[in-house]
Amino acid sequence: MRRDARSVGRFRGAGRNPSGPLADRALRWRFWAEAVATFVAGVIAAVTFVAPDWAEELFGVEPDQGIGSFEVGVTFVAVLIAVACALAARHEWRWKGRLTQDQSGETDGGAA
Repeated sequence: MRRDARSVGRFRGAGRNPSGPLADRALRWRFWAEAVATFVAGVIAAVTFVAPDWAEELFGVEPDQGIGSFEVGVTFVAVLIAVACALAARHEWRWKGRLTQDQSGETDGGAA
């Protein structure tokens, strides 16, 4: 089995050593904003799942008159936001990785 530099690095703990491939990865603010938004949306979804009435108690209103559709909607929207932001952050992470590889002159050797 032929291994290229990227696959070997994954198994050797790439990124743990300061001189590894992730050392040069200076991520843009966009990645960090997406990562924080993912975390916040995930926390909101988890809190709403565990304690569904938190928003109604916090704001003092009951938009669904106790039916529970508001809580389901909040959880659904928070999960959608978390997934979308996680995918966007992943894209940013991978984009920066490709940019770093291009600048360092690494190639995949034409492997498919």
